Amino acid sequence: YMSTSAHDPTHRFKLYRTNSERYELCAPQKSKPATVIQDGPKKDSNIEGPRYSCDVCPQPTEPLRQPQRPPAPPQPRPSQQQQPQVGLPRPSSMLVHRGVTCDGPLCTKKGFDIVGTRYNCADCPPSVDLCETCYKSKMAHNTGHRFRRYMHNTQSFDVCAPQQGQQGQQGQQMVIHRGVTCDGPACPTKGREIVGTRYNCADCPPSIDLCETCYRSKLAHNVAHRFRRYKLNSQSFEMCAPQQGPSLIHRGVTCDGPSCPNKGRDIVGSRYNCADCPPSVDLCGSCYNSQMAHDPRHRFRCYKKSPHSFELCAPQRRAAAPGSAQQSVTHEGVFCDGP
Repeated sequence: YMSTSAHDPTHRFKLYRTNSERYELCAPQKSKPATVIQDGPKKDSNIEGPRYSCDVCPQPTEPLRQPQRPPAPPQPRPSQQQQPQVGLPRPSSMLVHRGVTCDGPLCTKKGFDIVGTRYNCADCPPSVDLCETCYKSKMAHNTGHRFRRYMHNTQSFDVCAPQQGQQGQQGQQMVIHRGVTCDGPACPTKGREIVGTRYNCADCPPSIDLCETCYRSKLAHNVAHRFRRYKLNSQSFEMCAPQQGPSLIHRGVTCDGPSCPNKGRDIVGSRYNCADCPPSVDLCGSCYNSQMAHDPRHRFRCYKKSPHSFELCAPQRRAAAPGSAQQSVTHEGVFCDGP
């Protein structure tokens, strides 16, 4: 009875304290209506101590009694006060924008209708719509733009001020370059539009674009080239000086080392071309320094700064004396038959 979970707490109860004949009437435990609760578990043992018998529910030996006093008017629950009333706009979490999908490049619900608050860019000529998650992430669009916020219905909106970017700068890392993808060979976002700063090579005739991650890695393009950096928008840029580093990429030239871990890929860094072999034999820096990929008595052309200029390297090992063992010679086309 005290738990108020075994029976309807709005019912009155007859309290038998001393014996099974005399009782006193108890007021309802709660005055507001509650959900109908099933009776508590029935047990065969006798009740010890005070016994409570419902004065409203029918008993096996007496008819149903109506309460002498009507219960107090029900009070609305806190959950009921928050429910929308007829004529008021629905909350934004239930609003569905039919035929409008999120344009965020990394949206997890891409292709589905926007549910909840919809944000439409007011500064872009083409219609750009974002869901609330992408809008608050500040990664899906330029944070310096204003947005129309459709919160209650699909017709009325209010205009949101531009969001503030990192370090108080608006939209310097959140620009989306429409139709421009990264050309980095190992870019993790390959095939997607560049978000943030875009780097365009100024020394290559074909247009080569890189995202900031690939540009800073110094492995996606020639570090001796200059780049146009588009930071604030897709029209204005500033010129970047060539990066300094050994990460020169030799396009179309692969390492011929028999045990090269990067076999089949373009040589990155210094390229070594044998000057004593009639066929062209190229090695990467790792295979050249191992002295196991080619004859160390040969001279090599070393391409360090550009794929066109080189310096001639002396043999790594002098010619062996007559009769001495030559362990570092590579026998092309001959393999060991040992089990």
